[in-house]
Amino acid sequence: MTNSGNVFAILLFVGILANGQAAVRWSCEANATGQAIDVEQLSGSWYEVARLPHSDIPACVEVIAPTSIEKDMYTLKLDYINNVNKGWKRVQENIEFPWDANTQKGKLNLTYSGDDTNVTVNFVYMGTLNNLTLVCGYAGLAPSVSLLRVLSRNRTVESSMQRELETLMADFGVDAAEITWVEQGSKCNSGPSVSSSIFVVLLTAVMVSMEKVLNIDH
Repeated sequence: MTNSGNVFAILLFVGILANGQAAVRWSCEANATGQAIDVEQLSGSWYEVARLPHSDIPACVEVIAPTSIEKDMYTLKLDYINNVNKGWKRVQENIEFPWDANTQKGKLNLTYSGDDTNVTVNFVYMGTLNNLTLVCGYAGLAPSVSLLRVLSRNRTVESSMQRELETLMADFGVDAAEITWVEQGSKCNSGPSVSSSIFVVLLTAVMVSMEKVLNIDH
């Protein structure tokens, strides 16, 4: 999917850079295997409950998966808080992916095209287990930067869910100590809405900058 205005993928990487944290050495590109997308099974609301590496941006992420394929497109509805620079604005937008072989196999590619650049963020749907879904992502310009997001059918993360998730992450070679739990509290219901998407505008600069940070660490 190519989009010049969508910026959701960017905020995920902005969070890594803004917190000054080195990215986790676990590699989405090397370690994650895409799983077939079952449209009926995934349909409905999913709430982000955990992420790595550590980042506070964006906040209060809810993903609503479609009940069917419309016009050969797989459309995800996003509701999240843009909290860059300590702001707090609600954003609602759609991200569309062509229902092609890659998407059906759990490989969802989001491309940002600007005046002087073309960047693709590769998302991998890693599967669903007991109401938990794992998705990771990486970009060609900054392959050392991997992110992992965990979504749940429930807003509240109970201790039993945390233990279950830590076990699940261990199966993927992820250290449980790297997991950051995400709040989905009452604050998520506040904040003015903005009509325009702001996600992809920051993508190129953020991932290239993060790649430079990682190179300095070597």
